[in-house]
Amino acid sequence: GDVDKARNDLKEALKIEPNNRDVKRELISLKAELDAFKKKERDSFGKAFKNASIRGLYNDKEEATEKKKKKQAQKKKDDEAALQKRKTKWEDECVHRMSLDEPLPAISYEDWDTAEKKKEEEVETERKKKKKAQDDQRRLEKERLRKEAKRDSDDNDEDDSDEEIMKELQKQNLRGYKKTSDGKTTSYFNHEQTAEGKALIGDITPKRLESGSGGDCNSTVRSSAAESAWNTAGTWEERDTTEWCTEALRKRLLSTKVTTSPGADGAASVGYTGSIKEVKDLSGDASFATASGKKKYIFDFHTELSFQISVPDADFGTNTNSNDETDVTVFWEGTLNIPDVCSTVVGDGNYDVEVSWKKRPPSDDSSALECANLLVNATRQSVNQFVVDFNECY
Repeated sequence: GDVDKARNDLKEALKIEPNNRDVKRELISLKAELDAFKKKERDSFGKAFKNASIRGLYNDKEEATEKKKKKQAQKKKDDEAALQKRKTKWEDECVHRMSLDEPLPAISYEDWDTAEKKKEEEVETERKKKKKAQDDQRRLEKERLRKEAKRDSDDNDEDDSDEEIMKELQKQNLRGYKKTSDGKTTSYFNHEQTAEGKALIGDITPKRLESGSGGDCNSTVRSSAAESAWNTAGTWEERDTTEWCTEALRKRLLSTKVTTSPGADGAASVGYTGSIKEVKDLSGDASFATASGKKKYIFDFHTELSFQISVPDADFGTNTNSNDETDVTVFWEGTLNIPDVCSTVVGDGNYDVEVSWKKRPPSDDSSALECANLLVNATRQSVNQFVVDFNECY
């Protein structure tokens, strides 16, 4: 602190008398002393860190050497124990030879050890041969099952269900499959709805639409859906319909809308309206296949939808932005996520529709929650109507 004060005083004096040689001399001397003091501190700290580093390296080397010695001592101990065990076994063999009615000649430890190692090698070789034979047998069996499954698919024999293949796979202890309550074999991750869930969804059987109400499927598309001219034998033929199906499913989803009856549950004097406002994500693929004059419709999509629940202004206050009495105010919104819109589960209705709220209604507003449930069911109906469009178009 005194050094800094002295330096500041000399600087002030130099400002007053810039040509004062004594002040300049003192300032230079003070700076030299300060530099020497800082250098001394640096050297002191450098030695301390260097010594600490050397000690640390030395300690690490000592620890590594100690570990190596312990490891060598343990190995020596284990080898000695193994040798003692083998010598005990050799002594037992010598006693056995002498105890026979016709004693066998004595055998040295070296000869016994050589014969014993040969036996152990033969046992190990036999074990490896058996294991290789078992692995080859399992590989051939899996290959046979794959060929059978492919042949059944090529023949398009609908009488041979996937259940037969699943049984064979289960015999090979392959996991990942389960049986549903109706005895069908399906993926372990397939979700089976409860009776309460089916009652809540209601009837979701696809209904035939009047002409013109489905997707835009013209006569050109229908004519191209037939088997190719070269495919006179009716073998397996598959065509990509991803573009058409994506657009058709998008239109069906965007047209989804429900309205509750006013005062249906005594909780509201007006009806609530739920609708799909945007298809935020729709990805996947689709195709249809023909074999032996029969068609199969295949699709697998994932979609994320933005929905809104709204009510008329008349029941919740006036919208100052409009003089229209029928103006609608949106109160709640969220997202519907359908991760598994595929041809294997849509027909049974056993697929999840996940609801997440961005702006959730109060827990006591049963009308809004009921409207959301109705919108989920209507979305399932829209997916079913897309399936009808797909079947009619191709």
